[in-house]
Amino acid sequence: MQGCFRLCLLAAYLFGWAASFARADEGFWLFNDPPRKQLKERYGFELTDEWLDCARRAAIAFSSGGSGSFVSPDGLILTNHHVAADALTAVRVGGKVLGQNNFLARTREQEVRCPGLVVNILESVEDVTARIQQAVKPKMKPAQAYRAKDRAAKTLENESDNRTGLASSVVELYEGAAYHLYRFKTYTDVRLVFLPELEIGGAFDVCFLRAYENDKPAKLGSYFRPSRDGARDGDLVFLAGNPIATQRRATVIELEQCYRSCTFSYRRSCRYLAVLADYRARGPKQAEETELPYQRGMEQLRTTTMMLPHLEPDSGPMKQRRAREEALRKEIEDNPAARAACEGAWERTAEANKRYLARYETDYRLYADALAFRGSLFGIARFLVRAGEEADKPAADRLDGFDDYSLRIGRREIVEPFPVYPDFEIRQLTDSLTLLVEEKGEEDELVRKILAGKSPRERATELIRNTKMGDPKVREALFDGKAKAVEASTDCMIALARLVDPIARRVTEEMSGEISEVMSRERLRISKATQIVRGADSYPDATSTLRLTFGKLAIPQRSDLAKYGFRTLADVFTVAEKPEAQGWYRIPPPWKKQKDKIDLQTPFYLTVHCDVNNGSSGSPAISRAGDLLGVACRIPNEAISLNYQYRDELARVWAVSTPAIVEVLSKVYEASELVQELTGKPAVKSGN
Repeated sequence: MQGCFRLCLLAAYLFGWAASFARADEGFWLFNDPPRKQLKERYGFELTDEWLDCARRAAIAFSSGGSGSFVSPDGLILTNHHVAADALTAVRVGGKVLGQNNFLARTREQEVRCPGLVVNILESVEDVTARIQQAVKPKMKPAQAYRAKDRAAKTLENESDNRTGLASSVVELYEGAAYHLYRFKTYTDVRLVFLPELEIGGAFDVCFLRAYENDKPAKLGSYFRPSRDGARDGDLVFLAGNPIATQRRATVIELEQCYRSCTFSYRRSCRYLAVLADYRARGPKQAEETELPYQRGMEQLRTTTMMLPHLEPDSGPMKQRRAREEALRKEIEDNPAARAACEGAWERTAEANKRYLARYETDYRLYADALAFRGSLFGIARFLVRAGEEADKPAADRLDGFDDYSLRIGRREIVEPFPVYPDFEIRQLTDSLTLLVEEKGEEDELVRKILAGKSPRERATELIRNTKMGDPKVREALFDGKAKAVEASTDCMIALARLVDPIARRVTEEMSGEISEVMSRERLRISKATQIVRGADSYPDATSTLRLTFGKLAIPQRSDLAKYGFRTLADVFTVAEKPEAQGWYRIPPPWKKQKDKIDLQTPFYLTVHCDVNNGSSGSPAISRAGDLLGVACRIPNEAISLNYQYRDELARVWAVSTPAIVEVLSKVYEASELVQELTGKPAVKSGN
């Protein structure tokens, strides 16, 4: 999954927040350019290099999305239930899918490996702006400029990987005005320690994992401990997480593009959920097989549904953006230097946007995004086809995602066994191929080759029943055999992936080199002109990499869901009985059984008034002293609009408090060993 915040479903409780909350603090700050001045002026806090280094090394990112933190010297990780759950659908213990049932490892030997999880820790950042920009020559066309920058970035990444042994990635900042090389320490052996039931994960959004190195728990010098002083109202609190890319400096034209993309995402989600509903209606077995895809599909639909009103052309937020952009354009027009810096930029952006939408709405969605071939088995086949072709190329010439590090991770994942549900694969692929016919027509030459004279259902059945992509030994042999083995393969799914890969590559190159590069170039010109009239930006848009945010903590003084969410553990039980909680969470049997033993007055959610966005889910909430106060889990419904425009009244996040985590682990799950490792002291036993 792309890591995202679970959004609160109790919308009725959320409409009165703005008037009663304290002011938040804006900004997704770079760790190598932190907000020292702002913190000193607003809070009297001196942000030291030592504090930053500790937070940077203790904060983690999952390669699949989402954030977390180390909370013991032995590699123990705290994150959200939903961040880890998707990766656990491939793991069964005692015949049960881990992502749907609770799990507690009482010993290290009982901890279960999670094949789909990789943990990254940011080790260092290097400014490589000059190297990237020098690769682009003045008279290069957009496609040439894109390839030049891409080759330069991949060369830098490969050099860094070979020199340091760290996974390396070049990150674009400030609309292309700066490029930084990020180096990561990675842990590819991640094991599950604790996961609550899926039905309570919506509220108690907590999960514990452990990073291993050389088959032993990772030994760490930096990690967070729960605060001994506790949380106090008005305290300065930090979040260290990985918010997904924002578009706060995007032009109105680009936001209109986002609106079109969101409408497609909405339709896609509705269609996919209809497929899931049809399959799940067949019986309990089918419902169990698809429980997590169904939950994630519903979440995606909710997210898109909440995003669309903010991007609709006639919505209030878009009218505000147009007014702001018109004012900016007038300022630029009145300034000769600014006008010269971006003359014609908006017009060229508009033209590129038309081309983008024309390609996105057809071949890109169907072939590059593989919307015409939904299912895990085709995804594996495509990866093997591309890995075979890319592996022996120079690093600078490879497709994105096929550098040496990514290939090592990819091999580890494909050789791991995972459950395949053929009937569900057939149902998904049938619908995808039907969509292909609807979009391109039965007479399209490539469509005819894909269907091979059969109906979508007949072709899907043939492909799924005959492919060997579900066999890890076959996958391993094809990966290790590289291009020669892939070319010689007679597997029907491999043949399909080979058939459609040329058009997928072609349309991707066109989108990136001939269209997106134009938009990127013009965005940079507009950014430079904006700096001339308004000064430099204080922080860059988020880029799914480690950022620091900060703000004030609010401690609930009374039971008020509209302001505070779950004030105490008692609220978790109370709200579960309300109709609004259906589809969000339920109280599982262990919680009901142990309710009388729980201290129901334990604070459950903390509210942090800081800049937030999707992807920071699982971020540690950190005190001035660098101690752990909780784990970020939830933002207001309408905070989805923060992707595009900062709004002070929406900038806040709920975090499950460490006292609540310790109380539930101790009393509900009797996880004394885990509590002792987390806190450094023995757990309080539940009473009789």
